[in-house]
Amino acid sequence: MIGGAFVTFAASSLLDEDGRPVAEVGSPLYEGVATEIVACPYHDARRGLPMNRSALRQLGAAWPSVVATARALAGPSPTVHAAWCAAVVGLAAPVVWSHQRGGAPVPRALSASFKTSLGMSQVLTALLLSDAAMAGAPLGSLGSRDDFFAVLDQGRWLVGQDQVCAGTPGQIGELFDALCGADGDAALDPALRSLAPLAPWRDEAALAIARSVGWLATLAARRRGGVRAPGGARGAAWLSGDVPPWLRAVLAVPNRPPEHALRLYPAGEAPAALVAFLTAVPEQLDA
Repeated sequence: MIGGAFVTFAASSLLDEDGRPVAEVGSPLYEGVATEIVACPYHDARRGLPMNRSALRQLGAAWPSVVATARALAGPSPTVHAAWCAAVVGLAAPVVWSHQRGGAPVPRALSASFKTSLGMSQVLTALLLSDAAMAGAPLGSLGSRDDFFAVLDQGRWLVGQDQVCAGTPGQIGELFDALCGADGDAALDPALRSLAPLAPWRDEAALAIARSVGWLATLAARRRGGVRAPGGARGAAWLSGDVPPWLRAVLAVPNRPPEHALRLYPAGEAPAALVAFLTAVPEQLDA
């Protein structure tokens, strides 16, 4: 269920308890919801660009829970991989909630966590895929919250296709510190806790992303070699960049080999199902 939801970006069709689309501008429901758009006031690459103040207002109302949940999900060993897994939980939770609750509106805290996890997952996926040793490194070893924000700002990670990230620089820094295991409240939001056990659906979602990395890389390699990739309509769309937001970093490196999917996990800890998939993916594509 979760694997298919990640491939189809199922969260885009969900509304939260405030009546807002969980995925905001990425949702087909967005145009039907009143949204306050303002020029971004922050003194960084986002300044003056369109910003969703309505989403920021919702985020502010749920912020203590978002931060405490991030600290709890980072766990006792806050590595880059652990931070990525925390973001995966945030991305998957609204779909799991809707599935388990018969389509009930997504709680505000889960909707806010989805929004923060969306951007965090993109940069963390890119970091993991960039270096085989990154997964096991402590997140805090990459630098301070200011260093992290500078990377986001200079790399224009905070500037989307239609709108900029609405989070304040302070909120982004606080979230980074939480994922690094900084002191503070560490407790899962009650709505997320009610979806326990988390591990099975978290791992299924992470595996779906990893499999998609290998699949996309194989399709791209075939296209570079002049071989028509038989991935169907979805494969053609994905190669053109029409992928779920958390997979866009996968296409940023044009010559990425499929085995880079293993980098999402610490050395020797990739699921056997992923290893088997990467071995079989050319035959699966042909089929």
